Amino acid sequence: MLRTAGAVVMGGLASAALWGAIFHAWFPAKTATPAGFLIWMLVALSILVVAARLLDLGLSIVAPRLAPTLVLILMAALFQAARTRNVGWSLIAVGFTVSVGAALLQQAKVSIHPVYFDHNALYHVLQGIALVLLYPGFRRAPDASASA
Repeated sequence: MLRTAGAVVMGGLASAALWGAIFHAWFPAKTATPAGFLIWMLVALSILVVAARLLDLGLSIVAPRLAPTLVLILMAALFQAARTRNVGWSLIAVGFTVSVGAALLQQAKVSIHPVYFDHNALYHVLQGIALVLLYPGFRRAPDASASA
């Protein structure tokens, strides 16, 4: 796991450096041009990949055997739902709870039928339900940083 994480982190940092060098060398107008904006988005995406992988790595070291990033956002959504009583945050919390439940059922190989509705099919149906809950939740939840 650590080697893979290291490869992702190093690749993401190299990608950010490459796209950042191209951006600064050949786009003096910065993001004012569509091409400059696109190159800058590649820099941001590279940094996002690194940040997400480091967060996942850190949480998996502190809390192994959980889906660490998923559990972290679930805890944050539950906190926001309880604190704000907002329907959007409640939908997000329920959606991620269904997602965690789906992952646990998949890992336990729980199935409805061994051939026609195995543990993977059950997982994907539950994940679909989670996505149906998450979409309106994200649309309706107020920005947590704005209310802090």
